[in-house]
Amino acid sequence: MIWFVPSDLSDIIFGVFRERILSILFFLLFLFILSGNERVQFWTRIALLFSVFIAVVSNLYEFLCPFSFVPLFSEYANPGRSAGFYINANMSGSALILGMIFTIGLLPQKYRISFVLLVLLAILVTVSRAALLGWPIVVFVFMRVHLLRRSQAFFAMIIVGLSLLFLLPWYLEYIQSGNNINVENITQRIDWFSNPFSSKDDSSNERHYVAKLSWEMFTNSPLWGNGIGSTEVWSHEVSTHNTYLRFMADFGVIGAFILPLFLLAVVWKARGEARQTAFPFAIFVLFFGFFSHNVVEDYVTLVAFALMAAMTYRSRLSDDKIISN
Repeated sequence: MIWFVPSDLSDIIFGVFRERILSILFFLLFLFILSGNERVQFWTRIALLFSVFIAVVSNLYEFLCPFSFVPLFSEYANPGRSAGFYINANMSGSALILGMIFTIGLLPQKYRISFVLLVLLAILVTVSRAALLGWPIVVFVFMRVHLLRRSQAFFAMIIVGLSLLFLLPWYLEYIQSGNNINVENITQRIDWFSNPFSSKDDSSNERHYVAKLSWEMFTNSPLWGNGIGSTEVWSHEVSTHNTYLRFMADFGVIGAFILPLFLLAVVWKARGEARQTAFPFAIFVLFFGFFSHNVVEDYVTLVAFALMAAMTYRSRLSDDKIISN
């Protein structure tokens, strides 16, 4: 409420404020539903596992049959990048990784490597840089928390490297043969991985521009910020593509700590299996915050936050019961 006062109180600002309130209520509602007992959490994770498989199939189908979910004339069309039912390719990639984090523990050890590779295949066709960079980070954390054996993780990396070596030329040829595919956008995204700091594709240029603009807003008012929704009413048509910069522009220096503190509250003192899930979840969300400004507003992510908080809560209760007995 404090940062709502210095805003210009336009319809856009009221819309942002209303969206923040609805996001909080949505999170609390799912937290209440999922905190009831461990069976609710288990079946929620089973449903998530099926959702991951559906997302994999839909992404691959859209890759083979472009415009199956979003027609070419739609403003949300992104020719050459699969998104399936998520419509947005970046959201699809992040949802797949979050689903993988919460469900890999349900699978027997021998099937886990196949699962993470299947998820990667669906992420590859999104051409989402955040998801493609986030996947190996999460796999490494899986190894550290013993959700994947070290030999499995290294085997996965070898398979991925060899597959990219042999399949990338075919992939480029395939998209170039397609009709209405934005080949330049795809090739620029692929080139970005070879030299991310000198890439000049439209998306990178836009991200650099809005990052610079939001940083200038922060430095102009580092203590109190510019008020809620400040990056929604500026001259550029999109926001920051960065949760940290968005909150810093809105709330000043305290904004840099909102996402980390929210995560800390969600995973604090997680035990057992919840702890194994908490580490990759927290690390991926912290990482993804540098690529998206909607981390704490996107409903997919909010459900993940609620499930993680509920798992942490139940794990602490179970641990306390064991100690008391």
